[in-house]
Amino acid sequence: MWGIKTLKNITKIKILKSRSGQLVGNIVGSVIGVIMFVAVAIPVTQDIIDNVTLTGTTSTIVNLLPLFYAIGALLAVVGGFIIGGMAGRR
Repeated sequence: MWGIKTLKNITKIKILKSRSGQLVGNIVGSVIGVIMFVAVAIPVTQDIIDNVTLTGTTSTIVNLLPLFYAIGALLAVVGGFIIGGMAGRR
């Protein structure tokens, strides 16, 4: 006999295999990744940078790290959609 749990799993598998399910999965993964970068990685890095005494070129490069993190997060989101096949495949 098919249990309710089995039917839910089958439905979940069908949704994830569908194109819209992939899109939803990509969006959810992207949102979680961006939240982690914006809420955790960038503020922690900025706090560490603010509490360190650096001068000259080292200071300039280290002050750009949060910017590089943000660019990396953006590229990861875009790359996730391209690799996920959601970039206007015909």
